[in-house]
Amino acid sequence: MIRCPGHRIRSRTMTASVTWSVALAVALGALTGCEVERVKFSRLVEGKKFLAAADPFQAAVYFQEALVKDKDQTPAVEAHLVVAADRAARKVAEIPVERRKYETLRDEHLAVILRDAAALSHLVAILEYHDLSSQSAERMLVGFGAAAAPALLEAYRLKPAERLMILRVLGEIGVPALPAMRDAIRSDELIAIEQVALVRLIGGMKDEGSIAFLTEVRNEATAPGVRAEAAAAVYRLGRKGERNFLVQTLDSPDVLARRAASNAMVHIEDKPDQSVVIRNLRDADADVRLGLVRIMGEYPSTPEAIHALIGVIRQDDSTDVANAAVGSLARYGPTVIEPLLDAFAIETDWPRRQRMIRTLGDERVIVGFDMDQEFRLYELYEKRARSPQVKGDMAHLLELLDEK
Repeated sequence: MIRCPGHRIRSRTMTASVTWSVALAVALGALTGCEVERVKFSRLVEGKKFLAAADPFQAAVYFQEALVKDKDQTPAVEAHLVVAADRAARKVAEIPVERRKYETLRDEHLAVILRDAAALSHLVAILEYHDLSSQSAERMLVGFGAAAAPALLEAYRLKPAERLMILRVLGEIGVPALPAMRDAIRSDELIAIEQVALVRLIGGMKDEGSIAFLTEVRNEATAPGVRAEAAAAVYRLGRKGERNFLVQTLDSPDVLARRAASNAMVHIEDKPDQSVVIRNLRDADADVRLGLVRIMGEYPSTPEAIHALIGVIRQDDSTDVANAAVGSLARYGPTVIEPLLDAFAIETDWPRRQRMIRTLGDERVIVGFDMDQEFRLYELYEKRARSPQVKGDMAHLLELLDEK
């Protein structure tokens, strides 16, 4: 039998066509009755992307469209639209016509937000972005003044991670935020650490009208830390009779109370005995130690004080506390040179050695170096400095001494 190549090719082509047809039919059959899942296009989401990409102009376009077509998202859209408009106005600040266009858009919708609690809450939520948008939101919330305080305090209660930022915004609003802050403290919805921070903020606002409220908290609060913080706030506002209570509270078993007392020490005019502060530098809580270390430099330079602060530099596991000890120790001037050189000779940890060198290089200390001390420093540089970081810092200090 003679086989025709062309016939063979046609047969294979036909077979392939049949195979693909069957496959297509099977696929279509599998999809019959199935619903293809589609992600709904969101103008709010797209606008956020453009905000994140530093294009507030296109973001504003999407947000304006969303107000018309995505009415279920109106509160969030309103909040993002004012942010986009504010950022756009700042970007075209040198073009008056464009700047006014975006400022008008922003102000028009700010008026809407003031009448809409949900939109105001969304504007507060934008603080969580920690970028240019959150900065815009912060400026507008501060501009709202007292009207923004309830929404800020609700977020303060619900979002502990944003507590410090919200406190800052409340502090910028200042006295107008006080009524809402007092209501929040009275509400019993805040835990002790949240109440403490608000009481401290109130005490720093220098509002005479707050004394009665703070005195009430001082006498009636159930949490020791809240009472102590209220006592510190009352002291700052002029009621000096709280001094002894605050000093005694340094030994309280409640850590929030000790923090309040420690923080208050910087405001106490009649400081406690130096020995009391030195004893409490061993407190288990870093915040307590930080407050006490900061006031150590206000005491006379004694061997006990110098030894205690050098001990903090060498032993404290908190970087903030150890760095604060550098500042306080430097306030004692040249009396710290010999003890620091002694400590440097036996210290092996290079970050702690760097702190010692930084103290020796402080302008209040370096002026007192004599020739023997300078030579001793040079010997330590030659024989004891190992890490490049420490050698570099010591070389710089020696250069400064040569220029004296």
